[in-house]
Order: sequence, then structure tokens, then C-alpha cells
Amino acid sequence: MKHIFLVCLFSLLAACGSFQSVTQTEESTYLQLEGNPAGVQLKLDDTHQLDLERDTTSFDLNGKTITKIIIQPGRHRVTLTRNQQLLVDREFYVSEGNGFEVKIP
Repeated sequence: MKHIFLVCLFSLLAACGSFQSVTQTEESTYLQLEGNPAGVQLKLDDTHQLDLERDTTSFDLNGKTITKIIIQPGRHRVTLTRNQQLLVDREFYVSEGNGFEVKIP
């Protein structure tokens, strides 16, 4: 009986362990645009206007052109135009440390 108790106690203690988790988060909130930024004008919240080709920096990620723009957390509206033609008109909400992705057609 004593041996059975010791085996059960050892089994319970062996099953106990610790779990450690590390979560990496982006420190900034951003709008991520995927696609060719050539000739694209971005309007954010009817106040900020950018020429994506001139005013931002793009990089290649797995064969796709990515442009990241740091924004404040909250509700936003993004409008993308090229040659006076409307490409995208979207409203979105982004929380702190997250991003929102828009594909440039």
C-alpha cells in the first residue's frame, strides 16, 4: 500500500510543470498597404494626404510590395486614388499594437 501511495504521489509530482509563454507584439499601430504604390494618393481621415511613391518607403515581403504607415489606434477612413480614379474607400478600426491591411488594386 505504501508503494502504491508513493508511485501515485510521484506520478502527480511528475505531471506538475511550469508553462512559460512569450508574446511578441508590434509596438506601433500601422496601416499596411500591399501592392504597387506607383501613382497612388492616400487620404487618411480626410486630413492627411500622402503620395505613396514620394512620401513613404516600401519593401519587398515574399515577392509582394508592402508599404507600412504608422497611425494612431482607433477608427479611421482610408481612401486610395490613382489618376483621379477611386481605388479603395474603407473605414476600419485598429487597436493598439495591431495593423490593418489594405490591398492596392
